[in-house]
Amino acid sequence: MPIEPHLMDDEQLQEYCVTSSWSWVATNKRVIKYRESNETVTDLHDLSYSEIRGISLETDDRNHFYAALGVSALIVSPFLILGTALPALGGLLIVGGLLSLIKWYLDAETSYFEFRGSGLIEKEPDQWKLEADADSDDAREFVKAVRSQL
Repeated sequence: MPIEPHLMDDEQLQEYCVTSSWSWVATNKRVIKYRESNETVTDLHDLSYSEIRGISLETDDRNHFYAALGVSALIVSPFLILGTALPALGGLLIVGGLLSLIKWYLDAETSYFEFRGSGLIEKEPDQWKLEADADSDDAREFVKAVRSQL
């Protein structure tokens, strides 16, 4: 792991979790998140356990804007096809409406673990969201390791 050079002499790695954009590490002293490129750490943030008061499991719902847009387009399209000289526009609305509904359907609810606390967590709350599937064994084990240090 390319994080070893960034650990203190008396610091030991306890657990880690890799998401699509960050690698998260729990040590015996702090939580570290970093990105790497070509086996080199490019971005690194750390958080001491004293700043963490808890970890919440949060869920974001689907974006219902796409469902409303799709249904609206499907409602309006027959009027354009049958009642005006714009049948091509009505056809485009049907396709656009169906694509919006498909996007809404495929955009599943997302869950993530959110660190709660003071200091950096209050200043940069979006920075301290572990955006991994909450059903992921790696994410759950990582959160357990962090909670054991609180």
